[in-house]
Amino acid sequence: LLLGVPLGLYSQEEMVSVYWYADYCLTVELSCRSQSSDNGLLSQREIDRTCFVQSQACICRGMFKLHAALRKVQRHACPDVHQALYTRRMSPLWDLPIPGALLHENYVQSTDTTEYSTETLLESAESSFRSCQDFLSACGDGGGDPLWL
Repeated sequence: LLLGVPLGLYSQEEMVSVYWYADYCLTVELSCRSQSSDNGLLSQREIDRTCFVQSQACICRGMFKLHAALRKVQRHACPDVHQALYTRRMSPLWDLPIPGALLHENYVQSTDTTEYSTETLLESAESSFRSCQDFLSACGDGGGDPLWL
């Protein structure tokens, strides 16, 4: 899903849904990692991978909130993702057993930001980006080779 971003596979109006869905997938991966690491014995590579996934999730969450804030001030013309477009992009993921599929209705419900001010969304995006910075700093202190290099 995220590989399509640097490759330019998504239109501008799709980016919000891509970041939103990627955040969901990464959060599920973190949950699975947490459940599988309950014994507390993690290799440095597993710790680095977890930090990297946490960082990606924070970036995706921050980008989603940033797009939502920019839409509110109408400086970023990004129409709502229509169901057909969402289905075309996300349906390949629906065959995966984990994470469970999120349909267009889930997207519409969970991305409604009308009750939040632009300032609140920007502060939340900033918080997400700061969390990413914290995760990356923590990963850099582990002594292993980070997975993103």
